[in-house]
Amino acid sequence: MKRDDLDNQLDRLRQASDHIAANLVELEIDSGRRLLEASVLTGDSATRRAAARAALTDLWAWRDVLDDLLERAERLRHRPRRADELRALLEGPSIELARSPVPLAERDLLGSPETTTRCTPSELLTLMSSAFDLATTVVAEVGTTWKVLDAQLADARARLASLMTVIQEARVAHEEVTVKIAVPAAPPPPELPRDPRVELDVIDRLARSGDWLGARQRLEDWTSRIAMLLDEAQRILDANRAPLEARNQLRALLEAYQVKAGRVGAIEDPELERIHAEAHEALYTAPTDLTHVAQLVRRYQEILQGAAGRRRQTSRPDPEPTRETVR
Repeated sequence: MKRDDLDNQLDRLRQASDHIAANLVELEIDSGRRLLEASVLTGDSATRRAAARAALTDLWAWRDVLDDLLERAERLRHRPRRADELRALLEGPSIELARSPVPLAERDLLGSPETTTRCTPSELLTLMSSAFDLATTVVAEVGTTWKVLDAQLADARARLASLMTVIQEARVAHEEVTVKIAVPAAPPPPELPRDPRVELDVIDRLARSGDWLGARQRLEDWTSRIAMLLDEAQRILDANRAPLEARNQLRALLEAYQVKAGRVGAIEDPELERIHAEAHEALYTAPTDLTHVAQLVRRYQEILQGAAGRRRQTSRPDPEPTRETVR
């Protein structure tokens, strides 16, 4: 290999070292990596975290080894007589990766008590790439898990806000129906056994501490309970609004029937006037007896139908005479 080739190879290693340093620093400060360190994991997740931690440790150690090799290479770079040493350093198994003891039972008489694993700089970069991929994959998984849990927590807080809104509306509707409707068969507003926000805050702290499994399980239970409470609160709200809506419908019916009475010329009918006055008074005076008013409106309708029928009879033209009658 020519000297220029050695220089180019050394420059590529130096550039690779700079990229490695920048990526390792970015990985070190990544929020997912910090979450990984703080996580309480078990089973396969714990095994993968241990592997990622080991990979990160190796990466920093190997980066120091690579920097040491580059410093030695730079010292040889400007010494033409030591080009062979530079070539051996850049191309040969010049990097010591690890040492491990050789058990006595497996050792030759003249053998070393330990074995050394070595590699070339190129092989070291391959090892570092694999370790970096492993670490970033696990860190990314942690980040994704956290984001999914953040989204679930945000959805939970939205559900809680909906529940509190429905409960407040149910209270207002119950107070209104109690005042405006006589003896309403509407249930009282629901009462929460405890503040759901407290438990949700606990779940949030569990998640932030890295206990995702515990946080997820408690969040699922919390979400199920809140869903049931929300359904119950909505049912109670509807039940409290129903009598008020029924009163409004009766008001609309009474007004519509009065307009019809004017069209058929029955608006001054004494009985209709009496029923209308009584129904109107009941509908616009609290509390309203819906059963009694419904009977009045129905009676108004019946009388009005009779009056309309009589008007049709009186306004019908006489039949034309037949030929026999003419004769």
